[in-house]
Amino acid sequence: MPELNPDMSWDDYRAVEALNPSLLKVGQKSMKHLKYARDNPQPPKDAFVFGHAVHTVVFEHHELDNRFIVFDGRRDKRMPAYQDVLALAEGTDREIIKSSELKAAVDMGVAVATDPLVKPIIASGKAEVSLFSEEHGVKVKGRLDWVCSQPGFADLKTCRDIRPFAFGSDFYGYGYQISLGLYQRWLSRIRGQEEPCSVIAVEKQAPYDVIVYDIPQAVLDRGAEQGLAIIQRYIECEKSGEWPGVADGRPGEFHVPYREMEELDEPSDMELPDS
Repeated sequence: MPELNPDMSWDDYRAVEALNPSLLKVGQKSMKHLKYARDNPQPPKDAFVFGHAVHTVVFEHHELDNRFIVFDGRRDKRMPAYQDVLALAEGTDREIIKSSELKAAVDMGVAVATDPLVKPIIASGKAEVSLFSEEHGVKVKGRLDWVCSQPGFADLKTCRDIRPFAFGSDFYGYGYQISLGLYQRWLSRIRGQEEPCSVIAVEKQAPYDVIVYDIPQAVLDRGAEQGLAIIQRYIECEKSGEWPGVADGRPGEFHVPYREMEELDEPSDMELPDS
């Protein structure tokens, strides 16, 4: 079952029925949310198309014209011009993007590809690699941004702020530790070697500053454990037919942010009205 496929198209990858880290991360909220996301897949958003354009510029710039169709008109299926564009894209992997978005993606991608720390990472390898494996009898899959010819893989992230504190907050907020931990687990299983992980982070606004983070192994190990725990809960829910929500039948415990707790500890001169 474990397989690495460097030539599978995005549409073919999406058609394979299997759990993937993007879906598993929803399980951090609740299994009810995971089931809904599984049963109601959403079409790609404009932000996804823009991110795909940035990835293409960085990893496969020669494919840019084959992957995207530029259209600045109104996206109304009743309009002949948009109908023509949809006809061009039908049956292909090409995505529709605005010229301003494509220019920004190119500028951002060039900033990444020419960064001195990024160059050696992407010097030799393969982009958009699909991998398939199995956990506890459940099919799983992933789509890696870049698999190096030598041991290792890289993930490209666009973000608001690449500074360590800000990026670290986003990293855990989006559950990246789960997806990258599972990717490493499955890639190592397939290639039979240790696979270090690098994250290439680029800011969404000019001057498109870039930084490379080598993700600590302890972070990846913990992320894989979290992902595997969600898979176990998924299996249990499939067997029982019960998909609990956030409350899971119990009253919630109200959470006060730490900053607010500090303020509550301070004496207050405010007089409360008599009840």
